[in-house]
Amino acid sequence: MRRARAVALGTALLVVAIAHSGALGAALVWDDHHLLGPQGSVTRAEHWTQLFTSRFWEMGSEAAAAEEYYRPLTLASFRWQLALGAGTAWLHAGNLLLHLCACALLFACALRFGATPRAAALASALFGTLPRLTESVTIVSGRTDLLASVGALGALALHSSAPGAHARRWAAAALLLAGLLGKEVALAGAVAIAALEWAQRSGGLSRAARNMVPVGCAVASFALLRLAAQVPAAAQSPFALADRALFGLQALGAYAGMIALPASPQLVIGSVGWTDPLHLAVGAVMALGLAAGIAALLAGRVPARHAAWLALAIAALLPVLHLVPISVRSIAADRFLYLPLAGAAIGLALGLPRLDVGRGRTLAARARATSATNGCCGSKRFAALTPATGKLISSWPTSWPGAATRAAR
Repeated sequence: MRRARAVALGTALLVVAIAHSGALGAALVWDDHHLLGPQGSVTRAEHWTQLFTSRFWEMGSEAAAAEEYYRPLTLASFRWQLALGAGTAWLHAGNLLLHLCACALLFACALRFGATPRAAALASALFGTLPRLTESVTIVSGRTDLLASVGALGALALHSSAPGAHARRWAAAALLLAGLLGKEVALAGAVAIAALEWAQRSGGLSRAARNMVPVGCAVASFALLRLAAQVPAAAQSPFALADRALFGLQALGAYAGMIALPASPQLVIGSVGWTDPLHLAVGAVMALGLAAGIAALLAGRVPARHAAWLALAIAALLPVLHLVPISVRSIAADRFLYLPLAGAAIGLALGLPRLDVGRGRTLAARARATSATNGCCGSKRFAALTPATGKLISSWPTSWPGAATRAAR
């Protein structure tokens, strides 16, 4: 069994690595210059420890208006690489390594909740080669989502509800804290663990609450560090809550379209301040689905093996629906789907049929296995599209003003 798991995981990671190998030769684009340039957030700090007491964007840069972001581990990881003499290729290699770690942890989560090794490997390969997610790997500043996802998925894979598993729970909390220091969306990992404990709660709510103490400490530590750095809790928005609710519906509709067309990355997806009727209609249907999922989780009607991935996907999506103001000019972005789709990929692995159908199985089982094989072919098609997507992204403008100019054309 261990050999089968190792072969399945190794094959999936090899496919993902080959698909993204072109990112190693990409240039710095977009916000990479605001972070890594001569006056960037990474290079202006006298010592890397100062990055943990400062905001993500250096004051005076074009992106400084986004002052509510606190992501010191992302900045520190760049600083550590630069201190070792890393060039652009090595910065991209760091992103690719983190992406491979996220795929491996997705594989581990899928196995933990009952997927077969082949199903888990297929889901990891599909996730890892999805062209929509290329932005997070190819753009160096996309490391925020990679670090957050590694922390959240690692915590979910390691957390245990067993009475004596104190070390595992504290190790999971440490991973979660690292993810939070990479990007705030890692908080979805804490929500996923809470959903898992709530769905299991075999030892009663008191035991579930005790099991959540390490995770609570990780979240509290992040909050204190953020407070010490004097980072605002949220951005200022000129729009009322009702307007932001409409933007949230439009964002949901946009994300549905992005998932339906995974091979069409875009530099700017919509703009905060205007609405599209089609996206609003699709978003309303999506909102009903999200509400139903949340209600089922709270009512305890979702089995434990499905509660974690469902909570992870929903909790990672909610922060980018504009209900809480964020300093983002577009309605949606490809990188915002990284952690939500990781959760969905775990669910996909659990829903796939057993891929080791042998002699004597029913016709229905064989038909399901054939369907899964077709899904594998889809992964190969994604792997072929991903390098081209990476080249497209690396040709995007080097700054937001340039992006806006090209989008207007």
